[in-house]
Amino acid sequence: MTGIELGASGATKGVEVLGKALNGSEAERAVIREIAKQSPGAQVAAAAMGDRMAAKQLTINKLLAPLFWFAGYRRDYFESGAFAEDMAEKMASVPHEELVSPAPNVAAQAMEGLSYSLDEPDLKEMYLNLLATASDRRNAAGAHPSYASVIRQLSAEEASLLPRFLANRAGEPMAEIRMKLNEPKRGFHTLTRHVVDLRSPETSQPIVLADWPIYVDNWVRLGLVEADYLTHRVAEDAYDFVRERDEFTRLEVSADESYELAVEKGLLKPTDFGTRFRLAVLPPTEVGVEPPPSV
Repeated sequence: MTGIELGASGATKGVEVLGKALNGSEAERAVIREIAKQSPGAQVAAAAMGDRMAAKQLTINKLLAPLFWFAGYRRDYFESGAFAEDMAEKMASVPHEELVSPAPNVAAQAMEGLSYSLDEPDLKEMYLNLLATASDRRNAAGAHPSYASVIRQLSAEEASLLPRFLANRAGEPMAEIRMKLNEPKRGFHTLTRHVVDLRSPETSQPIVLADWPIYVDNWVRLGLVEADYLTHRVAEDAYDFVRERDEFTRLEVSADESYELAVEKGLLKPTDFGTRFRLAVLPPTEVGVEPPPSV
């Protein structure tokens, strides 16, 4: 075996051992293995890539290891390397020189919350994204200490629904269904609040969630959104969905001559706080791509 062949063989083995020993993502290991199948020069390049990945992951481990004691539950996830692997994937596009240790007042709450949310994918993603934001020097200032507390006050179902309503800066059409009394004139009672066009992701059919009004009230309480019934969309068909939903048709069946059902138009729109929360914990593809909104 020539010196070049020996070096290439050693590089190939070294790359595969690095990938496994350092808990690199399967996608990264696959790329390196594919490169290592090529010419000796490509194999050496693969080894160099493995070295860079290894150095980056070692840096991430070093930065995050002191935080493990903040985890109040499921320490096996943090100590087994699974946490480091998840973080490495979240920060794959962050330059090595931009990695920093997250601020303790952010990391402590996020690590504790993460330890109790490992079985809830959407909540887990929020905590990991927050930690990734806080560990990127370019975006660390966007990781507000209050964000972990906000995540902790969301249910798993809320976490799956929230991104849509934080992403639309113009606001989503929303309505109240009211009982307008014929006598006395102009009197009304609110029957159903915060009706939006919720649909099943699988079937695109309208769905009714019993706790939906509570979710909206919770988001308002947390400062993430504003339930505004003073402004509304002007398009004629923007609120047609309300009269087609079960919330309305169910009430329509029981209506009598003493009142009529009315739709009070409004908007559910994110606050500036909610928009910045989204940028920190719900990045589109990578942390920090979208610039902060102008206010």
